Amino acid sequence: MKTTLYNFNENNTAAFSIVIPTKNRPQALIDFLESLEKQSLQDSYSNFAVIIVDQSDAAMDKVFDDRFKTIPIIYCYDPSLDGGNAARIVGLKYASGKYTFIFDDDIVLTDNSLSDIMMKMDKFPEIMAMCFALKTNKTPSRLKKFITSLTKTGVFRVNRNDLPKELVSKYKKDRIVATYKLSGGACCYRSELFKEFSFSDELYSYCLGDDYDLSYRISKKYIVTRCYSLVIIHNHNQVGRFNHRKYCDSLICFYRWFYDKNIKKTFKNKLAYRLLIFGVWINALVNSCLTLSLAPFKGILDGNKKIKNNYIGAYCIKSKEVLK
Repeated sequence: MKTTLYNFNENNTAAFSIVIPTKNRPQALIDFLESLEKQSLQDSYSNFAVIIVDQSDAAMDKVFDDRFKTIPIIYCYDPSLDGGNAARIVGLKYASGKYTFIFDDDIVLTDNSLSDIMMKMDKFPEIMAMCFALKTNKTPSRLKKFITSLTKTGVFRVNRNDLPKELVSKYKKDRIVATYKLSGGACCYRSELFKEFSFSDELYSYCLGDDYDLSYRISKKYIVTRCYSLVIIHNHNQVGRFNHRKYCDSLICFYRWFYDKNIKKTFKNKLAYRLLIFGVWINALVNSCLTLSLAPFKGILDGNKKIKNNYIGAYCIKSKEVLK
């Protein structure tokens, strides 16, 4: 791995760090860095570090070499890294400061969003991680939202409802809601968390649930939240994303892996898992009808075969044989 420092003063201690995995998306990375330059930061958070972990076919350091002179960057280039999850694990090794942000490279920050979320975290020290609300250029259909709302229940629901009432009331004014599932590409963590928790090294490639796995494990011990009053932009970049068949294949494999790894096999949880998978099947069928293609449906069948074969060949999960 090649590591280079840009605009970096090693004598300055970073108050927070930003980790950005990127691959073959130079314009998306430029858009993010431009939005970062426009941020207004309090004096106590004026020193920071951006860790860019680049897996591109060719190094993208020319994107910022002569352009972003005010941003201190630790640039790590390694095209052999396999996926955003692996890149995050590398980036966290260089992170320092009170808070660590993890962003996807196709995120665009809104005015003062970094300061605003750190102020929320300072205000509520019991919250260990908080993700932004996302304004996206890719909105799920109402039918898909409806199916998801019916089939993600129990331990698979997004927001948790087991916090004490006094905490729920305390967060209500700031539109903060406790959750099991953080948007990993738009999140602020207390850096101390990564002494205790890490992204799973079983997930690789364009994995779909590395953030879900991590935040669920953290949520079993600490409070993690979404803040609906803090909105940033997610410009879904299609470079490197799965087609419909691979996406559904990976989704069904990930959910089974997540269930095997993290969920107690009570009757209630088993029922919630079956309902979740039923929802995946229904959404695949809906997508097949909308796209006039059997690809999503075939992806579910592909994933089921790989689950029976210990995930061998799965796009996002290392097989049990490989892990040995």
